[in-house]
Amino acid sequence: MSRRGNVIMAADLFCGAGGESTGMIMAADKLGMRLDLLAVNHWEIAVETHSRNHPDAHQLCESIQSIDPLAAIPGGRPLSTVLATNPRHALVEPLIVKYYGSGGGVHPVSNALHTVATKDRFGLLTGDVYELDIRFRMLMPHELAAAQGFPSDYWFAGNKTEQVKQIGNAVPVNTAKALCEAVLAA
Repeated sequence: MSRRGNVIMAADLFCGAGGESTGMIMAADKLGMRLDLLAVNHWEIAVETHSRNHPDAHQLCESIQSIDPLAAIPGGRPLSTVLATNPRHALVEPLIVKYYGSGGGVHPVSNALHTVATKDRFGLLTGDVYELDIRFRMLMPHELAAAQGFPSDYWFAGNKTEQVKQIGNAVPVNTAKALCEAVLAA
C-alpha cells in the first residue's frame, strides 16, 4: 500500500469475494481519500463477485504466480492474516455449533464467530425453553457474510457452496479496515 497525494494505491492479491478490499475502501473513505485498487484472484466466480461489488478496481483473473508481486503490490509485500477466537458456553440463548459431522465447540450467538471456513461449518441451534422445541440448521451465506463484516447489500456470485467458499476465503472486512487505518496513520 502506498500513497500519491489523496490517492491510496493498494493491491488485494488473493481478493476472493473482496473482504480485504471492502475494508480498505472503508478506511480510505473514512480518511477522505480515494483507493486505486488492483484485485487479483484465479477463481472466476470470486472475481465475478469482486468486480460486481468493486467495479472501479482493476481486476485480474489469473494465478498469483504469473504476477510480479514487487510490481503489483504497492510497498512490496502483503499484510498477514489476523485471526481471533473467544470460545464460551451458554445454556438458554441461541447457540452457534461448529459442525463437521460430529459436532465440536458451542458458543452463544453474541460471541464473535470463529474463523469462517470455505465449507458449511456453522449451525444455528435455537429453541424454546418452555416447550423444549430445538431446531438446528446451517448458517446461510448472508449470515456468514455478516459475521465477516460484509455490508448487507454485498452480492456473491455462484451457488450456495461457491458463496460459502468465497466468504470463508475472505479477509474479515473490519480486520482489513483496521489494518489499513493503522498503516495509513503511521
